[in-house]
Amino acid sequence: MTKASLLLPILLLTGCAALELPFSPGGQQGRVSSTTPGIAVSRTQPPRLESISFLSERAFVPARARHCLTELIPPAGEDTEVIQFLGQDVLNAGGEIAAAGSRWGIIPSQYRIRFQLSALAHHNGTTYGFSRISLAREDAWGLGDHDFAPLPPTGARTQKVYGELQALYRRLDECLAEPDSDRQRKDT
Repeated sequence: MTKASLLLPILLLTGCAALELPFSPGGQQGRVSSTTPGIAVSRTQPPRLESISFLSERAFVPARARHCLTELIPPAGEDTEVIQFLGQDVLNAGGEIAAAGSRWGIIPSQYRIRFQLSALAHHNGTTYGFSRISLAREDAWGLGDHDFAPLPPTGARTQKVYGELQALYRRLDECLAEPDSDRQRKDT
């Protein structure tokens, strides 16, 4: 792994630090757009969703982070590791999550969301930044199926992805807050 690949998530999070971020696990409610706190949009034409960031008041603990990520996020591919780098105050991971939905409210669909996750500790807590976000969709009738593609800054698909990544962030943040003894009791 090169130094550049280790610095990329830090640079992305540094850029996101200038954004107004939600300061509670409740986060943003309503329609997602380029003005939603924590959302970064590219300057390309057409614009696309660059990243989504969430801020937690919980401290970053590397040992817990390793356990939580391997428990909650499956790897993006068969031969890949979820955690690409883990230090005392930074984590870089890649993953893919699945979500169910519907097309036009009647056709069952399966969504796969692929992302890069960077967590950065700071004196007020931890910033979770999701970048390189792409979405693939399959539905029961094969209508509108597509492989992984970037997302526009607004719309139903972007809203769905935002909600799924926000839910993942909340699960990760809750897992990081659990003492090891509580987690072991749940496993038994």
